[in-house]
Amino acid sequence: MYYNTIIIMYLAIPVIAGLILAYYYGWRKIHHRVHEIHHPYSWLVKKRIKRRFYWKRIIDLILASAIIASLLIALSTPYIIKHRNVFEESNIYGRVSFRRRIPVVIVLDTSGSMAGIKYYYAVKAVDSFIENIGDNVLLGLITFDGDIKKAIPPTPDYQKIINALKKERPNGGTIYSIPLETALQWLKPYREFNITSIVIFVTDGLPYEKDIPKYKEVLEEYYDYNIPIYAIFIFTPGYEEVNSIGETIVREIAYITGGDWYTVEEANELIPIFKNLAEETVILSGNYSLRYNINYEVEFTEYYIHIPATIAFILAIIYYSIRLFLYKTLF
Repeated sequence: MYYNTIIIMYLAIPVIAGLILAYYYGWRKIHHRVHEIHHPYSWLVKKRIKRRFYWKRIIDLILASAIIASLLIALSTPYIIKHRNVFEESNIYGRVSFRRRIPVVIVLDTSGSMAGIKYYYAVKAVDSFIENIGDNVLLGLITFDGDIKKAIPPTPDYQKIINALKKERPNGGTIYSIPLETALQWLKPYREFNITSIVIFVTDGLPYEKDIPKYKEVLEEYYDYNIPIYAIFIFTPGYEEVNSIGETIVREIAYITGGDWYTVEEANELIPIFKNLAEETVILSGNYSLRYNINYEVEFTEYYIHIPATIAFILAIIYYSIRLFLYKTLF
């Protein structure tokens, strides 16, 4: 316990001592003089009065001393110093001078319907993407049909991506959940460090009916980790219903994950789309968003003036109640 003006509290001893002296000497010199009884037998009355009022005076003295002591403690402003931990979380946005590579995973449909001109321009589009990103990106690749065919985690070795695409032969059906889940697992560790991560999803087919609820669950995880998917659907001439559903699907994928969506009527339109995505990726690789956590201890003062002040108030009520009861007066 500390005191702002501790000298006031030290006054309690001389003040209480003075009060005791005032009680005893004042009682004899003032009270007896005012209420002196002049009678032949006054000595007998005085003796009885003295015995009768002795304990009353002691109670008065104790209560008065306690009231004064409590008031002096309150006036000295008692306080204690406490410590508490403060946790802050904040974001820093800015521009960095060093190069930070962000992970991008291209999830490419290589089912049977992609064979021919579609796949040809898909490979050309990926080549264009690589040419425009320089060495600012860690690039990953997943090719799929009814399952995953090729899976290359984010790497600075772009040639590995190109070689894999050249060896690929489109065939089979279409499934969304497994390739999207695989890309998500690759990118989760990056997001733990708050590193921007992107998925580019390219398809011309619809998922199996049983796969629809599965891939939608995966999309919810993309949302939770703040990983946008840029979804591209390639139209197939003569399949208007499939094209319409496919457009709805890519729009939904982009909406849930916070990315963007594109529809391609002619396969060669893939190249400018990938070029634009490459430019956006390079811009993102030059920006950083860091989150820092600070946990530190702060010191604060907690005052306890109210406690001795309350005690003094309660004692004063008791004191004057007793005086009123015993002496029929407050003074």
